[in-house]
Amino acid sequence: MANSHALWLAWVGLLSGTTGNAQSIQPDTARVLETVTVRAFDSNRDLLDIPASVAVVSPAQLGRFANVSLLPAVNMIPGVRMEERSPGSFRLAIRGSSLRSPFGVRNVKVYWNELPMTDAGGNTYLNQVDFNSVGQMEVVKGPGSSLYGAGTGGVLLINSPSVGVRPLSVQAGFIAGSFGMTGYNGAFNSARGGNRMSLQFGHLQAQGYRQHSAMTRDFFNWNHTVQLTDKESLSLTAFYSDLHYDTPGALTLAEYNNDPRQARPATSTLPSAEQQMAGVYQRTFYAGTSHYLAFNSRWSIRNGLYGNFVQFENPAIRNIEHRLEQTIGGRSNTQYNFGADRLKGQWNTGAEIQQGFSPIKTYANAGGIPGPLQSDAEIGILQYFLFSQVQLDVRHRISITAGASYNGLRYRFLDLANTASKRQESGYAPVLSPRLALLYRIHDSHSAHAGISNGFSPPTIAEIRPSTGVFTPGLLPEQGTNYELGLRGSFSQMKIQYDLVAYDFRLRQAIVVRRDLSGADYFVNAGGTIQRGAELWLAWTAAPATASCSLKIWSSLALQHYQFSEYVKGTADYSGNPVTGVPSSILSLGADLTTKAGLYARITMGRTSAITLNDAASESAAAYTLLGGRIGYQTTYAGTWLGEIFAGFDNLLDTRYSLGHDLNAAGNRYYNAAAGRSFFLGANLKFSGRKGE
Repeated sequence: MANSHALWLAWVGLLSGTTGNAQSIQPDTARVLETVTVRAFDSNRDLLDIPASVAVVSPAQLGRFANVSLLPAVNMIPGVRMEERSPGSFRLAIRGSSLRSPFGVRNVKVYWNELPMTDAGGNTYLNQVDFNSVGQMEVVKGPGSSLYGAGTGGVLLINSPSVGVRPLSVQAGFIAGSFGMTGYNGAFNSARGGNRMSLQFGHLQAQGYRQHSAMTRDFFNWNHTVQLTDKESLSLTAFYSDLHYDTPGALTLAEYNNDPRQARPATSTLPSAEQQMAGVYQRTFYAGTSHYLAFNSRWSIRNGLYGNFVQFENPAIRNIEHRLEQTIGGRSNTQYNFGADRLKGQWNTGAEIQQGFSPIKTYANAGGIPGPLQSDAEIGILQYFLFSQVQLDVRHRISITAGASYNGLRYRFLDLANTASKRQESGYAPVLSPRLALLYRIHDSHSAHAGISNGFSPPTIAEIRPSTGVFTPGLLPEQGTNYELGLRGSFSQMKIQYDLVAYDFRLRQAIVVRRDLSGADYFVNAGGTIQRGAELWLAWTAAPATASCSLKIWSSLALQHYQFSEYVKGTADYSGNPVTGVPSSILSLGADLTTKAGLYARITMGRTSAITLNDAASESAAAYTLLGGRIGYQTTYAGTWLGEIFAGFDNLLDTRYSLGHDLNAAGNRYYNAAAGRSFFLGANLKFSGRKGE
């Protein structure tokens, strides 16, 4: 409580101590609410006119921290929490817990350059993407059923950096920091005529804060867009990622307090994480193409095809798992614009289909070497949905959006190790998931929105066939209904900007993770949850237009009152308990100072409340406060060269905390210690040819 009061006092002091004579000279570092264009739900309109809870993560927001991870920038968004149990192992929760995700991203649909990145099995390896290959992200909070199909958590749209208008640009960057962290990256961009092409590569490695927590990743990304005619274009995208990270394993509270940097030790019945060489080896190749054609000023169509191949090897304490996950899919979206002036609208309709196949072999782990074969299986999955959505704008004040998706899913499972077994098939009856939203433009700088949406989220492959190796077709899909009200806008000529939303989400047949004594995961349905919350984004930009520097102060707050409902396990009744793994409040505060001379400073402070670690709510992780910052200098030369040097720190208070717990862990092994106080420094250099050269 004392820490919470100190945080608020520090924030009030920062506000009272700032001057009123500064203003933003770099729009990219202090983006005005009304100038943020949102592409989610195929809207392509200002954020002020979006009847949904959507957040945009701009290049400036990504660049507030060390250029190595998306996590700190994503965690600035109220209601969104990214976790990292060990370096390279990410989880993502949008208005919800990470109960379904021991690792990876589940129940959140992810798109890469407008093509599905989430595989047919419902999982997304967000850790495969290099930080420098991300230009902008959009986060849709709550079910996005009208255009994005199954899922109750939300949608993440990722776009590669834009090529720009210069005919040629080359850039390179380097970063180094604590715990053996080093990284370098480069990019080559070409823009000539109707061709836009970019090549990017990145390398990152670190020894890690804990024992047995090293990671290495190499990433190559290629994008090419050809403007065939003034009405037709073809886009190609591909990336390759080679990732390895050690998994130190979770600790008990006593081990965590005694030495948070240690890896999971051996016990009387199980070897240690180091003895078993626990870790993940993950190679990914993704490729896709998208074709756009405008028939006329009203009708257009975009068709896309993609393939995703993941070679996954996971030596764990109890076994070694080999998977070859293969997904092919396509998406088609037809758009019709109708009406004019005071009554106009847009209709989108189409379909998305994904076919997945994954052979999975599990071996005994003999000190990191595959031992006898334990299981040999094949899983196939077919997932599809049809969608249709209408957006209607009335008198430039009222916007109505109505849509729905029709979702289907089938699994096929074959146990090759058991010659007597037969192919098993499972699936769910197709589900209709509607969405209705209304926006009213109160004033030129204020709008209110309300919405109701229904989400359907089937179990992923990793949930119906978890690390225990047991196929569980009886696991039921989650279904939920979300209600929300929101208000956003600006005051004082956009010096003060705000985005406020309240929601009530009712989830049925919630899927939760459990762990046996060896650390293997399995999943069960846990009745339902009632998830009520409020989110606020508030920013103040000091003025006037002729100032030599800009100062922007911002804050984000998420209040989350999440409870289990009708959750009974054996003789234990967990109804009314807080949903496991969800903090009741998350507060972020920040200040951005930029000068015309090229100097800049960014500081960020965050406060996360206590987190329950099991469904019984008998164990909780303590609340914690983090402080991070970055200072740097940017300069240009001859209009073609751009240079930058920067340095910064993370966790300056040296807080002991876990950035991703093992929930419901057997033996009370909940804790994965995050890094202590750390520092970094880096440099970037970019050359851009002049127009016409």
